[in-house]
Amino acid sequence: SSGNLCRYGSHDATAQSVVVWGDSHAPALLPAYEDIAEVRGLQLFLGSWPACMPLARPVQQSYSCLQFNEVAMPDAIRKLNPDLVILNGWWVRANVDLHLADAAAGESEFIRGLENLMRRIAAPHRRICVVLDVPMLKADPPYAIAMARRQRSDENYSGISRTKAVAQQSQIERDLRSLV
Repeated sequence: SSGNLCRYGSHDATAQSVVVWGDSHAPALLPAYEDIAEVRGLQLFLGSWPACMPLARPVQQSYSCLQFNEVAMPDAIRKLNPDLVILNGWWVRANVDLHLADAAAGESEFIRGLENLMRRIAAPHRRICVVLDVPMLKADPPYAIAMARRQRSDENYSGISRTKAVAQQSQIERDLRSLV
């Protein structure tokens, strides 16, 4: 019944179930999701597609992303009927390149896509959680650390200040919190 989703945590069919739906940022948090599922005795299902934010009908999605978001994941959620759906994506990208064909002028296109998706997967007993993203650094950490060590310089130069990280995420966080 889980389709092509990866399964973790409890295999007890009566245990509460959680579906994590996201792009490549979702599997990055998988160790934390697995720990929570193990401690709480949850069935955990993961469905992710690279560079494919869990949003409904963005026009810039590839065909495979569109199929994943419009068919595969809604079908899996309908079959699994989870108690909780966690949406996990690289949301900061939405500020840059997300355009929805039917978003009203001045309306957040990101929120419109998220609201459309949440309406499609809503159920009376189901909770939906959206995970905020991590800040984008100035450089790829492994490369930056390797180069800093090679040049015997500060290994923290690729980081950003808390102020800049908060500013970087502020619009997306404001949009997400408006849904609460």
